[in-house]
Amino acid sequence: MRQNEAAKASQLFVELLRLSLAPQKGQMLSRAPADCEWHNLFDECKRHSLVGMMYEAVACLPPVQRPPRDVLLPWYALTERIKQQNALLNVEAARVCTQLERDGLPNVLLKGQGVALLYPHPELRMPGDIDLWIAVERSAIMRYVHSKGWHVHTTLLHTEFLMSGVTEVEAHFMPSYRYNPLKHWQMCRLFESIEDVQLQHKVSLESGGNTLVSVPTAAFNRVYLLAHIYRHFFGEGIGLRQLIDYYYCLRQGFSAAEAEQTVHWLKKMGMYRFARAMMYVMRTLLQLPDQYLYAMPDARLGKMLLREVMLAGNFGQHDQRYVQLNSSNRLARFWTKTRRNVSFVCYYPGEVLFDVPFRMWHYAWRKLHGYL
Repeated sequence: MRQNEAAKASQLFVELLRLSLAPQKGQMLSRAPADCEWHNLFDECKRHSLVGMMYEAVACLPPVQRPPRDVLLPWYALTERIKQQNALLNVEAARVCTQLERDGLPNVLLKGQGVALLYPHPELRMPGDIDLWIAVERSAIMRYVHSKGWHVHTTLLHTEFLMSGVTEVEAHFMPSYRYNPLKHWQMCRLFESIEDVQLQHKVSLESGGNTLVSVPTAAFNRVYLLAHIYRHFFGEGIGLRQLIDYYYCLRQGFSAAEAEQTVHWLKKMGMYRFARAMMYVMRTLLQLPDQYLYAMPDARLGKMLLREVMLAGNFGQHDQRYVQLNSSNRLARFWTKTRRNVSFVCYYPGEVLFDVPFRMWHYAWRKLHGYL
């Protein structure tokens, strides 16, 4: 009985998710959810950081299918807060990008406010911090951050700092990385080869004024966003927000030649199997038309990925199987993450085999450089 109820609740959530991708007035769910089901749907939206986007679908439902007031009002309030946060973050992102570029640090706005521009309603995407790829040497970035007294935390990928004591910024030394050193080298070669194109691709953020900031091209995002999802999949888990980002990235479309180039890059970086899993999720869960799929979906890999996404929530923050991933005990986190990733060895053996050696090397590298 409980399994049957859970299946029905999951079906309602998927229906609402699909409606939210292209909401239209008068759209309907297959049935009107009960009040308790609306509470669960709202909780699930929060778990995957999709509150604002899915509220728009709720607002388009006929009155007989809308949630009770004790769900609708908090949902509306959170959505309005998300709009306000996006407006403020757009202004701040434009200011940060401009100041860094003026100080000799050319940069590209990754994910976040840049990816939001791909959405039909960017103001409804749940905002995060400001992620920048800064196109200068790591040492120059670190000197700059320390000279300003902003430094907070540094890893192989980025240095985090508070700008003016308020704005949280992640300054990336590179867009992403791989555990496998050969594949990591291939990834870095690709990103370096198209760095100038990204710096020259400038847009204006909504509510960010007329200031132009650099954001990735569609070709870059098809590879980079997947690499970002792949890294977090092995790091702590991913939720639906990251998949929706990729959905809207693919909805921009591409030619046959561009699809072939994307596949070529992903094979060189060892992410083609994961791309095929993602294509399955895009087609099955989000019903993305085949014209937007650049690779043949893989059902075996895709079902595993979809299962993990639905269990993990936003960046794995709600995965009850691996609660120690958020533990303050470094050793507990290490063994929990190792146990989690070993379970994926049948699917992605190359990545899993390099997982522990990479993390041990990374720990030693951070300690040697005084970043711990």
